[in-house]
Amino acid sequence: MALYLASISAIIRHAAISERVPGGQEAIWPIANGTYRTDGDLVAVSFQNPLDVQQFVVGLIGRGLRGTDQKRTPDYVVVDLFQGPTSVCPWLDLTENGAELALMPSLRKPKRPKSVTQEVLEVRDVLWRHWNPLNVSPEITDETEYDDYIPGLIALKRHFGIRALDLQRYLIWMQSNWINQEADSARAYRTDSALLN
Repeated sequence: MALYLASISAIIRHAAISERVPGGQEAIWPIANGTYRTDGDLVAVSFQNPLDVQQFVVGLIGRGLRGTDQKRTPDYVVVDLFQGPTSVCPWLDLTENGAELALMPSLRKPKRPKSVTQEVLEVRDVLWRHWNPLNVSPEITDETEYDDYIPGLIALKRHFGIRALDLQRYLIWMQSNWINQEADSARAYRTDSALLN
């Protein structure tokens, strides 16, 4: 599976988070933002401002991840949507159009069924019943269709004391930027009401 790029993104090997960061992904969430997403091999967090990326990278180093200035293979790399990786990264595989990235095929681990927490199941259910911008049925397509958005939503709720209006803006932003659809504020309102109840 590939991750879509947006603006300037910090890309982290998921295995490095598991191996080197005490607390794993949950230790990354407080310094991330709502764009946090993962395909199981990589984690991506996107920013509009290069200074915000630098601040995030400082947080990654502080949590034990190796940077690109060290002699060993880095655990993360910063990728610009238009210019590509800002440093050499042997484990990153960019698509021909440069809009998607994935872990090099030789490094990917076979996918195993993930244990899904009750919180993830609840957010997934809300996204299908109230948001579902693709207007598809989970019986017809993969029920994990919207799972890439769940970590960001959970992080917002847990660590940022998210307000209803902020959550609506985030849902509208996702629909416009990730799904490339015209934003539907009524859909976002229904969804944030269900998520916050």
